[in-house]
Amino acid sequence: MNRWLSGSIVGAALVSLVVAGCAPAQPTEDEEPVEEPIFDEIEEEEEHDHQADQGVLGLVGTAVMHTGEGEEMGEVIFTQTEEGVLVEGLLESLEPGPKGFHVHEHGQCDPPDFESAGGHFNPEGHPHGGPDDPPGERHAGDFGNIEFDDDGAAEFSFVDDMITLGDGTNDVAGKALIVHYQEDDEETQPTGDAGPRAACGIIEIIRSDVE
Repeated sequence: MNRWLSGSIVGAALVSLVVAGCAPAQPTEDEEPVEEPIFDEIEEEEEHDHQADQGVLGLVGTAVMHTGEGEEMGEVIFTQTEEGVLVEGLLESLEPGPKGFHVHEHGQCDPPDFESAGGHFNPEGHPHGGPDDPPGERHAGDFGNIEFDDDGAAEFSFVDDMITLGDGTNDVAGKALIVHYQEDDEETQPTGDAGPRAACGIIEIIRSDVE
């Protein structure tokens, strides 16, 4: 064998060894192949968890409010948005001035005193406060006060970013909404010293604005 042919054979053998060393190892019959994470599934799970924290976007609920004598005094609408729950309504038939306004823990409105609604909605065990307090310093159901004018009417619209509608720990669907006779001082524990309960309604889901 000439010197050139011998060198070619040795060179080819070295190349084969290098290529074999770089090739990925194949699993044996006893080894299961390792699957890479499926990022689309992870993103879907994270999106679901976020939605559970934020409620169901576009979901709408309503609470028709009645006095202890059974008279209807108006309606409050709840809509889940990206910023929180939009709460808006028009209520009538109370004396002028600020009145305590809260979501309560039970979905019951037994007249005449509405005590069946229980205490303020407070699933995370926080002290009583007002809507401007940090989440850890107020009940989920603490809306503070709504203002009744000289004609005995209260028209209001605000967004609360602590409650949710349709999902999550602070979901208010199915809970009682209460208007009190007196102002909530947003300090006295555990009720804000808002006095007796003037009106009550159950927050019920009625539709979704998202198709």
